[in-house]
Amino acid sequence: MLVREIIEKWLYQSEILPITNPNWTKFHLCLFTKDKSSEQDYKDVKKTIRKYVPKGTSGVYIIAKDDKILYIGESDKNIHTRLRRHIDKIYIRTDSRSDFFKLEGHQGNLTIYYWSLPPELIGKRKVIEDLLTNVLEPEYKKWDLINKMNDLENTLIEINEGNHYKEDIHSANTSVSTIELEDNDFYDEFDKDDMLDRLGQHTPVSRKYWEKYVELNISYETDGTLTVNLGADDPYDLESDKALEFATNVANRKGYSSFYKVEDDIRLYGQNCLTERMFIFKK
Repeated sequence: MLVREIIEKWLYQSEILPITNPNWTKFHLCLFTKDKSSEQDYKDVKKTIRKYVPKGTSGVYIIAKDDKILYIGESDKNIHTRLRRHIDKIYIRTDSRSDFFKLEGHQGNLTIYYWSLPPELIGKRKVIEDLLTNVLEPEYKKWDLINKMNDLENTLIEINEGNHYKEDIHSANTSVSTIELEDNDFYDEFDKDDMLDRLGQHTPVSRKYWEKYVELNISYETDGTLTVNLGADDPYDLESDKALEFATNVANRKGYSSFYKVEDDIRLYGQNCLTERMFIFKK
């Protein structure tokens, strides 16, 4: 018997499969990219997630369309937040990680399944995700592997072309000098366009791996509150109690001692920039 067949049999015996069994909660969403859905549609979908997935729900989730499994994920803290990030990938995000969800066949009417794991299984959620991925073969994994294969193929082509180029130079006895880029130069046109887009959108802050939290800016609002905008390398860090503690210390120094609320969404600007979230305080 193949390993996949052994895993599938075990998943059914353990009542993890099928996903139609009572362990799984199921609900529906409908959202298209920004050119086909309105901002109100986007807000309504977020409300639907809030309705069906209580904050603090931990476990495993599946995104499906028709009879295809698109994506399998897990969260040890909040499936609610993970699903909202996937919705952002369809509607608002523009980074490369969102490309899969913007494909025409991966948007529109979606079915969400999630299993809120009991405390004794939370530590096994990644194992469950891996087993389900092996059996259900989500489209995202196939898409990701093809992209990685294409990237490897392009790299191999570049290496081979580079070797031929070096051989030609060597045979002609030509010396090559290295050009050092100066400040504000870009490595190539792709990097330039990408960076200019980001600067036009927000001027995001570059990542600083040695700092877990960065105070990006503070603002005094007309309603008397203070907003502390924090940055972090990992978006999950901005969901932690440590992030709130860091923001509270900043607010306390400004004379604001009462935590009011935190921004629902964590803002992402691409893999080379900090993620951001706003924490709001009252006096």
